[in-house]
Amino acid sequence: MIIIDRFEGSRAILEMGEDVFSLPRSLLPEGAFEGACLTIEIRLDDNAQKERQTDIENIFDQLF
Repeated sequence: MIIIDRFEGSRAILEMGEDVFSLPRSLLPEGAFEGACLTIEIRLDDNAQKERQTDIENIFDQLF
């Protein structure tokens, strides 16, 4: 369970067990409030990774 502990300016301070971390407040859903419980899903973006790799290869081709 991830809980919004508080807001500090444009940052949201989140607690997950004993871990505390911050995120930009703009990443939270509309209506998020102190004390609210969150679910966060982190997953790999294969399409973005392929695009990034292609961009890197193009830059190397231009340099060498």
